[in-house]
Amino acid sequence: MQANKWVVLGATVALSCVLATQSNAQLGGLGKKKGNAVGGGGGDVSGYSKSVDEAVQKGLTARVLYFSAQEKLAEALGIKTESFKKAREASEAGKSASSSTAMADMKKTQVSDEAKKEMAAALAESKELSAEAKEKFKKGAGEFFKGVIAESELVAQVTDLVNQGNSLAQSASPLEKAKVLGLVKPVADLASILPGDVKEGTATVSALLKFAQKQNVEIPGADEIKKKLSL
Repeated sequence: MQANKWVVLGATVALSCVLATQSNAQLGGLGKKKGNAVGGGGGDVSGYSKSVDEAVQKGLTARVLYFSAQEKLAEALGIKTESFKKAREASEAGKSASSSTAMADMKKTQVSDEAKKEMAAALAESKELSAEAKEKFKKGAGEFFKGVIAESELVAQVTDLVNQGNSLAQSASPLEKAKVLGLVKPVADLASILPGDVKEGTATVSALLKFAQKQNVEIPGADEIKKKLSL
């Protein structure tokens, strides 16, 4: 009877050790999972940072195209190109900077109101362009269409990134929270710029299409942009 008692006791201790090991393994698994989140190893933050950089680069590329096209259009229409040139050069320079620096500079990069008025006035005129000017206009308008489409397609993406970043920040550790909010800033800035660009660009697209019709010029991508912007 005494021997059986020790056998039972030994089996109970062994079972307890097994259960403890399994419990620790499960808890360790949970800890590992947590380490991949924002509050732990920062895997999500790293992926988010990459997405932010990609979105900002797309935004800069679209704006380079947007301003470069307006520079060509201004040249074709015989108006001053300096404001458009400066905006294009500033956007190009931003492509080699960090996302936060690029967006801070981009917010300051705007075409002057005077240049916009000159462009609108030139497009409202019905003066016949020369063959050379028509070619420049055709090229500039085609690029402008691409720039507006590129920016319009980015609006939903950057808005989603802002929401993702704010969500990550809420679940982040105090140390990670500041980093996440720093990453949100460039896409939040981009999200504040793009809708205005697209609205203004859409109005310009309508003016370009009307002007092209008067000049008997076929602009590449005209059908696509009409469909994209519901014109």
